[in-house]
Amino acid sequence: MNYQTLSLLVHKVAAQLTVLGAKQGDIIAAVSSNNLEQIVLFWACVDTGCIFMPISARFADSKIAELITEHEIKLVYCENAQRQSCLDKHVQVTWFMPEFSAGLNPETKVSANRTSNNANSISPKINDFDPQRPTNIVLTSGSSGKPKSALHSLANHIYSADGARETIALSDEDTWLLSLPLFHIGGLAIINRCALSGSAVMLQHGEHSIEQHIVAGKVTHLSLVTAQARSLLFETDSKTQQQSLTSIKAMLLGGGAITDDIIQACLANNIQAYTSYGMTEMSSQITTASANTLGHHGAPLKYRQLEIRDGVIWVKGECLFLGYWSKQGLHCPVDDNGWFNTKDKGYLNEHGQLSISGRADNMFICGGENIQPEEIEAVLVAHPNVRQAIVFGIKDTKFGLLPAAIIDYVNIQLQSSTDEELAQSVSNKLARFKRPRQFYPWPNNVASSGLKVARKQVVAAVLANSQA
Repeated sequence: MNYQTLSLLVHKVAAQLTVLGAKQGDIIAAVSSNNLEQIVLFWACVDTGCIFMPISARFADSKIAELITEHEIKLVYCENAQRQSCLDKHVQVTWFMPEFSAGLNPETKVSANRTSNNANSISPKINDFDPQRPTNIVLTSGSSGKPKSALHSLANHIYSADGARETIALSDEDTWLLSLPLFHIGGLAIINRCALSGSAVMLQHGEHSIEQHIVAGKVTHLSLVTAQARSLLFETDSKTQQQSLTSIKAMLLGGGAITDDIIQACLANNIQAYTSYGMTEMSSQITTASANTLGHHGAPLKYRQLEIRDGVIWVKGECLFLGYWSKQGLHCPVDDNGWFNTKDKGYLNEHGQLSISGRADNMFICGGENIQPEEIEAVLVAHPNVRQAIVFGIKDTKFGLLPAAIIDYVNIQLQSSTDEELAQSVSNKLARFKRPRQFYPWPNNVASSGLKVARKQVVAAVLANSQA
């Protein structure tokens, strides 16, 4: 599908929203997995001045109903009719389906949205609307409490995409796999980067692997969490891997420490891997660098500013969101000079490249010593039998809190020997008091999506299982 056809669908859905009584500033929710309908609805909200709010379909019905009520949402798109019936018991809204859906060939949903050469010429003129007006809401991960509703403008996304492509080149000959959910800022960033560059977006279909998507769509750009990258690079048979990796130009990695073996595997396959530091409030990427073993994530991209105050990262710039939405109004917690406190700890090297020490509110004290979980996690994930790891503090009468680790094992049968090796590795590379005293397997009842691990939910699930 080219962008001209996409634009026609957007205009149809924008007209549908108008008929349904949607007005500028109204919030339109989407409870759905990634699909063409959501992409069209996002751009229709841009056209009409409505605010697009994607909600994870993995949330419980009660949670979705709570969000709809709290945000005073009247129009909701839900891709699953059975789910819609369940939600009807909790909330009173108008349900709608983008009107073009019934006539679509199902294959359209899994094929690349190829651009035409005149993609830029069919974009709405800049004077047709205010790019600074609210466009979408993304729920934050809630790492320090209840998720907040981060409000962005189209201008935020444009500046973010324009600055990002200076480091990761993107043209109208490229295809980016939409491997991140649209309710995550990383997913929306892919849509906007591709639109700005006239690139293709390939939608994922749940029945097919990432490798199959790469081959079918000749994908050139990927956004992967570390565990996905490890699976693609090390757990795919050699023939499939050779076929699936030949087209890849850029692999943007996140969701954990990037180990040396991943970097070496990317180099061996002529893949340029990138690491970045970003956040919802800054419309995705803030810094970006080629993946490296030095531990830095590069310098701030264009349209972003960054400084360190007392070991904590502060940011500002054109990518900074409009603020947190609430019934009481918009709140953007910045200082008098417009700087936003990320509450992440980090430092800059002599070249102005950023390294992350960890989340300030993840730190805990063990016998008077500060423990930064991310430092230990970086050592743990270097083990070949570890996909991902979370370190947290468990109560102890003598030391207050002791380090414990939750491990996603590649081979659970090797758990015992792996735990011994991990404890020894932390003792050797960091300090003996930082070694985890207990190891827990990764819980099966916590779904993970996007670039960030749901740290609090994973820890809570492990503690609940251990007490059961």
